[in-house]
Parts: sequence; C-alpha cells; structure tokens
Amino acid sequence: YASHVNNSPPRSSLCKNLFGGSLAYSTPVVVTGSAALIRQYFLDGFYPTGQRNLKDSFDPSGNLIKAILLNGGQAMNGVDNDMGSVYPSAPYDAIQNYGRISLIDSLYIHGKSNIQARVFDRQSIFSNKQKIELFTIDTSKGCGGKEFSAMLTWTDFPGLPGCQSCLYDDLDLFVTKNSNHIQRYYPNGRDDPDTIHNNERIRIPASHGDTFEVTVDASNIVNNPHSYSLVVTGCFGGVANELNTNENVFLNDHPKQAKDNKTLIFAGVFVGLAIIAATGYFGKQLRDTRSRPVIMPEERYQMHIENIVANPSVSELTEAAFGNPVHSTLDKPLIDDS
Repeated sequence: YASHVNNSPPRSSLCKNLFGGSLAYSTPVVVTGSAALIRQYFLDGFYPTGQRNLKDSFDPSGNLIKAILLNGGQAMNGVDNDMGSVYPSAPYDAIQNYGRISLIDSLYIHGKSNIQARVFDRQSIFSNKQKIELFTIDTSKGCGGKEFSAMLTWTDFPGLPGCQSCLYDDLDLFVTKNSNHIQRYYPNGRDDPDTIHNNERIRIPASHGDTFEVTVDASNIVNNPHSYSLVVTGCFGGVANELNTNENVFLNDHPKQAKDNKTLIFAGVFVGLAIIAATGYFGKQLRDTRSRPVIMPEERYQMHIENIVANPSVSELTEAAFGNPVHSTLDKPLIDDS
C-alpha cells in the first residue's frame, strides 16, 4: 500500500503494530476475507442497486478490489501500547496508510451501508489524455454519509533498486468541487500531484447538492494504452443505514479511560489488601494480650525476691546496699495483714 512517511514511530510501537495486530492478524484474516467478499458482491450482482440481481453480475479485476479496500479505509487514532499509551498516527503515514478496512463504508447494500459506490473497472487511457467523471450528492432518501471519496489504482512495472521516483506509467487523480476549478483536491494528503504511488485517494466533506468533478490524468504513460480502476463513494440517492452501530468497538475505544479504570482497580486492590493485613495483625495482638496470664503485684514481688536469692551476686549487692540480709525478708509476710 502507498504511504507518506511523516514521523517514524518508535521501534517498540512499530513492532507491536506489526506483530501484535496489523500484519500478523489483519492481513490474512480481514484483508483476504474482505477481498473475497468484495468479489462475491459483484459476482452475485449486488452492484449497483445494493440488492442481489444476477443480471448485473461481473467479475471484478484485482485493481478494482484493491481500490475498494483502500477507498473504504477508516482513520485510526494510533498504536495502542497498553496501559492507555497511544502513539499517534494520521492517514497516509507509515503506521496506518489508508486506515482500517471497513466494508460498510466501501460498498452499498440496501439499508446496511453508510454510502453508495460507483465503480469504473478496466478503464483504458492514453498518454497525455484525461478522463472526467461527474457526480452529485443526493441524500434525499436518507443516506447519512458526510464525505465524498475517490480512489484510483493501477498496476505498474517494478521500480529499479534505489530509485526515488519509480513509476513507469504515472497517472494522476484530482477533484474539483461545485465547479470551482481554481481549487483542486489532490490525493494522499498532498497539495500537489502524487508522482510516487500507484494508489491515490481523495476525500472531501460533502453535503446534499454538492457536485464533484473527478479527473484521471495520464501525465506520463510508457505503455499505451494503460488500464486503471476508479472507485467513488458518497451519497448518491441511497437509503439510510438501518444497522445499529452504537456498539462499534472502534468508536468506543478509549485507551485513556481504560488506563484510568485500571489505575482505580489497582488502587482498590492495594487498599483492600492493606486493610486485610492490618486487621489480621491487630487481631493477633489482641488475641495474644487476652491469652497472656495476669500477674498480680504481690506475685510479681515474690518472683523478684526469688530471682535475687537465686543470683548470689545480686543478693550480695543488695545486702551491701541496704545492710540487711536478703533472706531475712523471706521470713516476713509479703503482705502486711494490718
């Protein structure tokens, strides 16, 4: 896929994106599965009405399938590095390129899509020629799409190693809105023609009654004529999407809120464990206090005297200090009855 590198992500973020989700999982499952569904869509005759009609069946080219996948891509916030840390990303950068695949924004199925599509497959063009297609936004039947999107794809010979501008056959896409030919919209987030990539997408805000002129310009063609595929999406008279998308995981993904929730959970667990530990400690102290025998004052005095008698050195010191033999105190009652 084409990409414009604005800021390279940290290696850890990029590796997590590549091996933790984007390539390891989505490529074989989401991309190939979506490509198969797109092909089946045309073979079953769902185009252009959004309802099955085998009379409309045709076999789409690989270029057309790729154009539909890229045209419907939705922007992502960035790479989620867990714990609420998100490395930012923008459309056409090295992380997301054209964004996450979304078939609901790619092809029209009656009552189950956000947009309608117009496709131009296996178109031929000669060098220095242009092909122009006109479109008018029509939301009268309930279509709720807010954008006009055009996607151009074509195949090209492999570029030479180390080349900076590698296209042999260079096609350019640009769009004008409401007959304003002074302002041109260019692809892939650029302000001028893209001479590097063979996938070009333009997105413009749109409302009912807006008109768009889409131009494919064969600025430099080596192999005449050259084939391309063009996909355009927007509101072209289709009905509203009746599906409930409120539980869309992408619209309800809030890493910062998840981080705050985890912090509160960890804090609650820590406080709970601290309370349990404190309760156990003080409970043990209370039990030990209750189980310890109570020694009355006279018993304590008797124990002290017995200790002195058992220790001659202490007895001698006591006798020298007070002039009375220690053993004489043993003949006296510990408590005076009077």
